[in-house]
Amino acid sequence: MSDLDLLGQLEANFNRRKVGITEFAASKEFCGRVLYPRQRLLLKLFFLEDLTEEEERILDLWIEGGRDNNEVEICPNIRERIQWCKDNGYEHFREVVLVGGRRCSKGFITGLSISKKIYDTLQLQDPNAYYGIDADKEIYFSVIAAAQDQAKDQQYADVSGMVNSCMAMQRYI
Repeated sequence: MSDLDLLGQLEANFNRRKVGITEFAASKEFCGRVLYPRQRLLLKLFFLEDLTEEEERILDLWIEGGRDNNEVEICPNIRERIQWCKDNGYEHFREVVLVGGRRCSKGFITGLSISKKIYDTLQLQDPNAYYGIDADKEIYFSVIAAAQDQAKDQQYADVSGMVNSCMAMQRYI
């Protein structure tokens, strides 16, 4: 293989560092996206990151019940769930049910989240060994929707667009 870039692979392996979801989303080194405060909060919740005082205040509003104050409604014991995940070595929630109306950033948020998971997986020396998956098995990142055309035209398009536009992913595309 004449176009095997051993130096590039070595450099990529030595330059790995853990990066949080908000840095991944906002830094020009990664995806370079502008996040609104509530988008930043949702991403931090998904990825179990510490919140600022203002974010804690917004989370309190969400927990109190979204319908009464035109805010998001969220599981009342979200903090306990986050703590349980952290105590048990998780870096993010396994599943998130994000129900929202049109134009509420669902595709944007999930595109960033899946992009981050893909990036983190690519940073592993041997993802199959790390996750205990047979070496001959492929690793998939699923996109699910109510209908195939919706999954392809909307959700997959959001993920694909995000991955393809993230600077940190360019060498893998």
